Amino acid sequence: MKISKGVQDLPSKDLLYGVEGVGKSSLASTYPNPVFIDCEGSTIKLDASRLAVTNYAEYVESCKLILGEDGDEFQTVVIDTTDWLENIVVNEILRNDGATTITDKKHYSFGAGDKRIEEFFRFKIIPTFERFMSSGKNVVLVSHAHIKGVDDPVTGRYDHYTLKMGKTASSILKEWVNNVFFMNYDQKLHKNYSIGKDTVTGGKEVYVFTQRTAQYNAKRRDKLDDKIKFTEGVNPYPQIIGVKEVVKVDLLEKSPEYKKAVDYLAKEGSTIRQIKIKYNLSPELEAKLVSL
Repeated sequence: MKISKGVQDLPSKDLLYGVEGVGKSSLASTYPNPVFIDCEGSTIKLDASRLAVTNYAEYVESCKLILGEDGDEFQTVVIDTTDWLENIVVNEILRNDGATTITDKKHYSFGAGDKRIEEFFRFKIIPTFERFMSSGKNVVLVSHAHIKGVDDPVTGRYDHYTLKMGKTASSILKEWVNNVFFMNYDQKLHKNYSIGKDTVTGGKEVYVFTQRTAQYNAKRRDKLDDKIKFTEGVNPYPQIIGVKEVVKVDLLEKSPEYKKAVDYLAKEGSTIRQIKIKYNLSPELEAKLVSL
């Protein structure tokens, strides 16, 4: 075991959620060379690579494909959406346990259903995300939002946006990612005393909110503005995305001119460190590259 110091240049793991039609999948598509694991068929109008999954067996198969040679070209894996992935998980649990609902007291008394969901996400779903990360790929989780009441002992009850998922799975995913970004339209509430009711204006421009407020859940571990405008096709926070370009390791191993390989890495915006992390380069090869 070694003590590491400084900022680590690792792939990103982000969660994007927001209201219907706000552009969550569109934002995810602006990450470097993404492939979507489409759990709900929501990307059919998106010009992107995808694997459609409807059950857990298909999810596992899609992960194997992305982690194999066919997935080498991709730098980002997008799960679209996590709430539909949760449905796949629940259906797999019910199939394995011979139950009909996750609240079936015959199989899941005293909160056992939630415990099964927690175990499945922690020991089966999260490890697949970790394998994507260890292979050098960003992981982007996309989720729908819904409004939920919060009982606060200080302020009393109020409503806010949160993930449209069960509490157990939602907590695990928010805990695992580095950033939780909320997407919504820029709207303002105005007091209109002339007609005796409030009016809302705006609703055309889309923003990404990175800091938690009473209105929505969000978090960030990178230096970002609280509110960032989203323009279709443009990533609003490119400075935090960990992976640049992917270069196959056999290019380095087969090339007799290591200098040429390094020049290629530099040109494409990658670093030896990123290539080492992704492909687990041997110390000998890394030393040859670093020495140039």
